Amino acid sequence: MKNTLLKHELTEMLQNKQYDVIRQYCEETDPSVSAEFIEALSPEDAGQLLSVIDLNIAEDIIERFSPKYRNVIAKAMDEEHIENSGIKKLLFSSDYIIEEENKEMGVDLDDVSTIASINKKFPEIQYNSQTNKFLTPSKKVLESVSVFPIKGEDLDKKFWIHIEEPEDEDVEFLENFFPVPEDFFTASLDKNERPRIEIEDNSKLIIFRLPHFEDDDSSPEYSTFAIGIILMEGNIITISSESTKIIKDTIKRAKERVETLRSIILNIFMRTIRMYTHYLQQIDNITNVMQQKVLESTHNKQLIKILNLEKSLVYFNTSLKGNEVLIGRINKLKIFGSDEITEDVLEDIQIECRQAVDMAKIYTDILSNMMNGFANIISNNLNIVMKLLTVITIIPIIPMIISSIYGMNVALPLQDYPHAFALLIGLSLFVSIIFTWFLFRKRLI
Repeated sequence: MKNTLLKHELTEMLQNKQYDVIRQYCEETDPSVSAEFIEALSPEDAGQLLSVIDLNIAEDIIERFSPKYRNVIAKAMDEEHIENSGIKKLLFSSDYIIEEENKEMGVDLDDVSTIASINKKFPEIQYNSQTNKFLTPSKKVLESVSVFPIKGEDLDKKFWIHIEEPEDEDVEFLENFFPVPEDFFTASLDKNERPRIEIEDNSKLIIFRLPHFEDDDSSPEYSTFAIGIILMEGNIITISSESTKIIKDTIKRAKERVETLRSIILNIFMRTIRMYTHYLQQIDNITNVMQQKVLESTHNKQLIKILNLEKSLVYFNTSLKGNEVLIGRINKLKIFGSDEITEDVLEDIQIECRQAVDMAKIYTDILSNMMNGFANIISNNLNIVMKLLTVITIIPIIPMIISSIYGMNVALPLQDYPHAFALLIGLSLFVSIIFTWFLFRKRLI
């Protein structure tokens, strides 16, 4: 997943041929983080960047590109006549061909038994094999709903229903269809909902906060949003107001492996915390690059980017603390049972969450200190400019005083001397030079 937050800085480094800085950046940065930033560049710039760094580092980065993007880069390198046989060999190497992610979130069309089980369990939401979507009795297509059997449970009874970015009409239908409190759906779709657990009748609601990167070209930034996990009669309902890679990866894993209700939810928790950690590493990486850029030239665009990172860290810090408390409460209430394995996994998740909280706090303090330092640098630069302007204003005053004296309509020395003008100009220049030398000696300019 590309990240555009360093697109301008990396492009500028390439244009200025700062290849040593680029090599240092790639050496010090985790390949998975570098890959996301490089993937935001144009194919031509990405090819040029890969051709100037160490081949082993480039290999680690290329491994994390999608096959489609690798082919685009190779084609751009040919068109731009960028010669680097080692990089081109890596781009076309079969060792790194990764299958395209299956974006279809429905069940396997060929799995007749699964389709029959779903239709038997949810007769009001019939599966349409032609559209690969689910239909209401009024033939409305539920674009936002996907249903998956939980392979580790009884196929006729246990399912995972995932609802993503639903429309208002879909929400109204689903609230009437599923025997859960209406406020469960409302709370799950509220992006500002705090992490919590609510138990009502035979249903349980877990609100967990997930990280999100808003890849907006005008103002890309990190944020968080709430996801609802409803446990109902042995089935799972997940409701999300945003599309997220965490759920897609968990669905992919659930299709490939035998999963239980408990393992699916714990997998979502662990992937969420690791995604927070990954984004925090990206923020740290961006901070290091921006620090050098701001020291070289303090532009408003760079300072605004740092302020946005500070805001993102506040979101992360608050959400992580809430998630940590929630995991502790789940463990205490024995929501997923009291076996030793579950308790160990929850404890591991809580430790990972606590570590992410510490990372967010450290990076927040670093950014805060950076902003204070940049404010002092800007103030100092302003003082230097004002001092220089003052000196530039003072030096011409000496010739002005001499010329103003000889502009009086009174008898003056040398007024009848034929070379008086040249003599006065020379005197003015001599005094100005002496005064300038004095200022240099005192290090005032």
